Amino acid sequence: MNKLILLFLAILVVLTGCASQQGGSLNPFGGSSSSSGVQSLGSNPAELQMQFVQEQPPSTIYNDQEFTIMMELTNKAECDVKGDICVFGTLTNHFGGLDESCQSFDLRKLSLLAGKPDQDSTSLLFGPYYYTNLLDRDQTDTIKSRATYSCQFSAGPQICIKENPREYPDCPSVETIKGSKLNTKPAPVTLTQVVKRLIPTSSGTKVNLELTFKKVNSGSLVDENEEPKLNLNAELIGFGSLTCLGDLTWKQEDTEKVINCHTIVSDTEYVESILNVDLSYIYQSETAKTITIKREEGVIS
Repeated sequence: MNKLILLFLAILVVLTGCASQQGGSLNPFGGSSSSSGVQSLGSNPAELQMQFVQEQPPSTIYNDQEFTIMMELTNKAECDVKGDICVFGTLTNHFGGLDESCQSFDLRKLSLLAGKPDQDSTSLLFGPYYYTNLLDRDQTDTIKSRATYSCQFSAGPQICIKENPREYPDCPSVETIKGSKLNTKPAPVTLTQVVKRLIPTSSGTKVNLELTFKKVNSGSLVDENEEPKLNLNAELIGFGSLTCLGDLTWKQEDTEKVINCHTIVSDTEYVESILNVDLSYIYQSETAKTITIKREEGVIS
């Protein structure tokens, strides 16, 4: 019996050692948790999800029939979102229908609760509405819902900096950082990659950081007063703000931006620092539903 206990303990030690070499346990979102045990909610772009609640409005509505619209909003981004959602119809107002109506919303950011994603959501009711004057034929209307909201957050990985390229082989002079090592957040526009390049100079080590930002496939950045843009401030903790070059304005068709930032780190043989990237912007998403308006119940056009 003692031999069996000793054998069991030996197997347990080996398994524990293997787990330690793997660099942490797997997290439930497809990546691995960091050595500190902090789990990531993801590194891909994610936005506010909005959808029409079933049968609000119905797919078919009759002339002079009262109806309401219910919108369900779910925040899938790791930033607090605050803004307005408006619903409106595209059919001429000769038939009644929907004039634009708006409501405000405020949803907290995506977070972890007991190891699982916790998404804040709400439902908003619009109406009542009705269509009228359908005398000759049935009509269709496309009901649209448009949400405009702000998003602000900080992201960025830990990076190593060294003075001599031949020393500290575990700290590469050129390194691409992405995935779970990036320490970014799911958001409509988010940081998806950092390329670090260390260049020795007479005044110290020049740290070049190429930042890649991507946005979700739907929606766009907006600004009421000027061209929509990404508001960006990048800092290397302990060494101050970075100088960044690149076009931060976003056209409707833009899906990705690459911004180059740099600074000089002097008199430092080796150091590890946090790249802190502050992002803020206004984002707009839209969804639509097409409905049929019939003249009378039971009447065939």
